[in-house]
Amino acid sequence: MKTFKRYYYDVAYLTEQHHNTIMANWEAMVKSSEELYAAVEIMSAIDDANKECLIVGGAVRDMIMGKEPHDIDLATNLHLDHVEKLLKKSLHPPPSIHNIGNSLDFGVISVVYKNYTFELAHYRTEVGHRMSAEVELVQDFTEDSNRRDITINSMGMKMSGVILDPNNGREDIKNKVIRAVGDPRHRMKEDPLRMLRAIRFAAKFDFKMDDELKAAIAEQKDDLFRDEEAGVEGVSPERLGSELWKAASVSGPALANYVQQLKENGLLEKFLPEIDVMDQYEQSKEHHPEGNVYNHTLEVLKASKVTGNPVAMLATLFHDVGKPVTYEYIEPTEDSPEGKHTYYGHDAEGEKLWHAISDRLRYPTNVKKGIGQVIANHMFPYALLKPEGGGRPSDDKIVKNTLGLEPNVTITYGGEEYDINLQEVLRSVNDADIDGRPSDGEVTSKRQSGDKETIWNDVGRVTKKFGDAQAIKAKMQNIINGDKIKQWFPDLQAGPIFGQIIDATKEWVYNQHPTGVPSDEETRLFVTDYLENT
Repeated sequence: MKTFKRYYYDVAYLTEQHHNTIMANWEAMVKSSEELYAAVEIMSAIDDANKECLIVGGAVRDMIMGKEPHDIDLATNLHLDHVEKLLKKSLHPPPSIHNIGNSLDFGVISVVYKNYTFELAHYRTEVGHRMSAEVELVQDFTEDSNRRDITINSMGMKMSGVILDPNNGREDIKNKVIRAVGDPRHRMKEDPLRMLRAIRFAAKFDFKMDDELKAAIAEQKDDLFRDEEAGVEGVSPERLGSELWKAASVSGPALANYVQQLKENGLLEKFLPEIDVMDQYEQSKEHHPEGNVYNHTLEVLKASKVTGNPVAMLATLFHDVGKPVTYEYIEPTEDSPEGKHTYYGHDAEGEKLWHAISDRLRYPTNVKKGIGQVIANHMFPYALLKPEGGGRPSDDKIVKNTLGLEPNVTITYGGEEYDINLQEVLRSVNDADIDGRPSDGEVTSKRQSGDKETIWNDVGRVTKKFGDAQAIKAKMQNIINGDKIKQWFPDLQAGPIFGQIIDATKEWVYNQHPTGVPSDEETRLFVTDYLENT
């Protein structure tokens, strides 16, 4: 492979002639990143064949912004029919080349090299609607750059660190602006999903939207969503779901920014109507000085400390989604001169609504169920603030509603695997729910940051006492279940009494056998006594 140093100085000279720029500290950057180094090796092999290969898209943007690149995409003017033979001859260990579906017809292959996967595309232009476009392979990167959606994602970088920037993406990064490549109306018409992408990047980096781009979105926003009566094809639910997932994969503050920009640009109403209506529902100041349900949701997102966990962020976004359908206003009384805004049962209704939203966005079952469980249980931790004898839940309930959430769930979505601890997700939602209730200057929320310590110390106590909740559940299944009750008491008619027996037995086991397992005979005798005294 040609040396970086030689290339650095050769291209530095050329840079002066072509008004391009070399990435600062390029050599050091390449050496510090195994993924980037592997990408450069691929590029070098193609360069040796007298063809051009560039790093393109988000990786270039991230490096310019001082971030280490990941999920590096490459583009070349070498015909993809020749890539496999060339790379397997030039690289060690030989890479594996994959053509997924009809990707080769679209000018794209996948190269797996040194445990990294690189998407390698031929320079191309597209004619027509993006989802049904005819692809034309080209030799010039400028043509390839001109087909992309926004300028900050339209740059290329040579293996020498030279940045190719036909659409002034670097200037837009400097000015913190999201701007479309070329005519924004044309770009958005090609693929309406680009509206959501533009807003996502604006939210992710806290950039402003270009005025012309905002105007194009305002004009064409209805193209995003399927409307059979109006004859609007819209974007598929799968792509909409994927876009929300990506927005939730950054951080809580970025997702809050995303939601707010969706609302300001008139997209939230049709994309996430369940979130959009939240600003119509006020909350009692004693609990929520931050105001209505929508304001509260944004403040909770901003307060979240979670990054890179879309499951946690979606659980946070939708934790109060059940409030609009459970709202009641209680007229003023002597104790409540301003009246009360109540949302009893919003946790259970929220789980149902989330299931419907999840189905609409085509999320997999484990995403739907996992986030649904967190939403259904997100009010439970507050019960731990109640005094003994004043409604505080039993240890059995703590195990069921907090520790009972799965600690190890593997979720696959969009080709990525996420190892999720739903117990930790519940805690992150609860913590942010408390911290997202700032004082309005006159009223301070009854929920204070110190409450978190009280809640989770109590959960920790139960954890220490009983151990892993999943082991407890398995243990209980072996100790008591419906089949055993039928076997021991054949004359007992099935019904609510079975559930009462199981709950009572669990409590007995927790209190009398926290670490051991009673025998069947011991358990049968306990149930016998319970029935005789009930």
